[in-house]
Amino acid sequence: LQSAIDIEVDGVKKGYTLILDDPLANSYLQNLYAPDDDPNPSSGAYERTFEQNEFLGLNDVVLEHYGEGEGQGETAGQEASEHKS
Repeated sequence: LQSAIDIEVDGVKKGYTLILDDPLANSYLQNLYAPDDDPNPSSGAYERTFEQNEFLGLNDVVLEHYGEGEGQGETAGQEASEHKS
């Protein structure tokens, strides 16, 4: 399989590096050596940029007081409609 994914340029096989920039960590690479460890991949800590968080809508998430007031019989929609009346 390795020869199937080598890149051939001017008749010479070249290796390559695939870098996955995946801010949501939804990527999966299958270990073709399983159950042994795959000697090829490496991974590192990932910190999203402000722009990536903005694109994903994560900069607007407010977690302060999250879950407070639950079980009191009101939903956010009910509260909003009551305040408009």
